Amino acid sequence: MKKRGFTFIELLMVLTIISILIGLVFINYQVYVNRAKDARVLEQLNALRNALSIYYTEHNGSFPESLGELYPKYIDKINLSWEGSLGSGTIIYNRENGSINLNVSTGRLDSQGHPYEEY
Repeated sequence: MKKRGFTFIELLMVLTIISILIGLVFINYQVYVNRAKDARVLEQLNALRNALSIYYTEHNGSFPESLGELYPKYIDKINLSWEGSLGSGTIIYNRENGSINLNVSTGRLDSQGHPYEEY
């Protein structure tokens, strides 16, 4: 009589291989999610910087009172909150020099207790 089906060891090996593959997919998924978040923050900052640069050029070297003045002529949408792999917070605008900084409300801190500034 011929034996049909899989042995217990064969089933365990298949389950082990499948669990390893699922683990690899999950790790790579998290990396790509973090990269997408960071790319979104960088795109948002670059769009604001470009809009400020155009505004500065067109208004004889003066920056806007607030970022709201950039909409809709210089930028399609303004979102002053951000969320990246290093944390989340708000975008702070300094009218005097036209700089844009990230205010970190939640996120990782360096050894001195300051938020990372990798963006």
